[in-house]
Amino acid sequence: MILSIPPLSPHRPHQLMALAQQYQGQFHQIPSVDQVLSKLNQGQTHVTPLEWYCCLQNKAHWDQQQLPQKREESAILIWQQIAQDEWLCYFLLRRLLDQCQRPHEPYLAPSMLETVTTIYNQDWLGKQRVLANLVYGIYQTLGRDTDITGQNQKKINVLAFVASQHGLNKSQYLDQISRKFFLSRQDIQLLNPHFIENSAAYFNQKLGHESYGRHYEDWMMSCLNDPALSRAELTIGINTILEASPPDFASLCPQLTQRLIELRWQQPELYALLNDRAKGRLNALIGSANYTLFSELVDTLMKYSPIFKETRGSENKYRNQINKRRYFWSNYSDRFEAIRILVPPSSYQVLEQANHAMNYIEKLKVSGTTTEEETEVCLFDFGNYIIAEMFRGPRSKIHLIKKVDAGNLMSQQNLSLASLRSLPSESHSHKHLWQNDSERWLRTRNIIPNAGITQFKISATFHLPYHPQQGIAP
Repeated sequence: MILSIPPLSPHRPHQLMALAQQYQGQFHQIPSVDQVLSKLNQGQTHVTPLEWYCCLQNKAHWDQQQLPQKREESAILIWQQIAQDEWLCYFLLRRLLDQCQRPHEPYLAPSMLETVTTIYNQDWLGKQRVLANLVYGIYQTLGRDTDITGQNQKKINVLAFVASQHGLNKSQYLDQISRKFFLSRQDIQLLNPHFIENSAAYFNQKLGHESYGRHYEDWMMSCLNDPALSRAELTIGINTILEASPPDFASLCPQLTQRLIELRWQQPELYALLNDRAKGRLNALIGSANYTLFSELVDTLMKYSPIFKETRGSENKYRNQINKRRYFWSNYSDRFEAIRILVPPSSYQVLEQANHAMNYIEKLKVSGTTTEEETEVCLFDFGNYIIAEMFRGPRSKIHLIKKVDAGNLMSQQNLSLASLRSLPSESHSHKHLWQNDSERWLRTRNIIPNAGITQFKISATFHLPYHPQQGIAP
């Protein structure tokens, strides 16, 4: 088969040819760095994209012929133009992102990279300030430890600072940038896992600073709840937060504490990925939160319940009893894996009228029980054992129930006092100096006080020396 080519059209692109002839003299010389800098030094702001492109492509070679001061001054002068030149702003910031992708490729002259701090958080940038900060944050996070010249570059946590200032999680951060730039899949993966790790570290720094406010907690909640985070990233973020969390973390970050506790039970596979230090800290937070519920219950009952109120001229044995138990269990506050609070109808009414938080308070069925036998009950989950602490009545003891005998005790609905008392258990009385004996009794069952304590709290003002192996000093 023989192919035939149709004859060429007799029509010629006359307009295009005329346009080429009109500008042919302007292409004899490629715009130089000196020409562009001369324009800028004369106060001219109109530099064409072609001039910028040629200038920036040749800046590294031009720098080699200049003194260090001139290299730096010229680079700063170029950066300062991005406030009013949208094309230049886009080009330079895009090049910074490209530099992060391929750190050993010379996308920009070394002098431009060395002076990039010029654009960070500057008021003169006007409407370009936010975009410049976002890109600068990525560059300073992912930039090389050494630049093209071999000089060390100091890394600063701008990424997390900018994200926190604007309340952005990783998805929102990338969305802000992608509104201006086309982000490839590789671009989007740039921040894995740097964003959450840097943000968590910065959040920890703010926790110990006087400028800390709840908006930082809201921001970190958004970061951890970001559906775009992988499980590996979420693990890194939680590890970073928990490893450095201060003792008062729960009071500083109540929402975040609750969220971490929920993750512990709702995502056991995530909990398994945490390192040992983070697991220990999270378990301590869970225990502390559970103990706080118990302690707040005691406070409210002592203040409002006629059974536990302070009486003039005589000692209220129930008041003293419940208060001593609160202090005793404070020594185990980090160990509580879960807590369940059950109160008889009369106490439930007292708590409601006192505006006590009722989320964790349940009514205890007391049918078939005399008024003298009624009691408030707290169930403490210590892993292999559940402890039932009965506040008052003839059976006011520590009841130790093995998990294997407890069934679904921590979740069973409509519990009654009679059913609790019928469970097989060991018990320990609250007789004179019961704290010493109880601590020893619990220790033989591997229920031990909080790690690191050297003083065992007996009351608000009285403590006894404590040793992990020997227990309370006799």
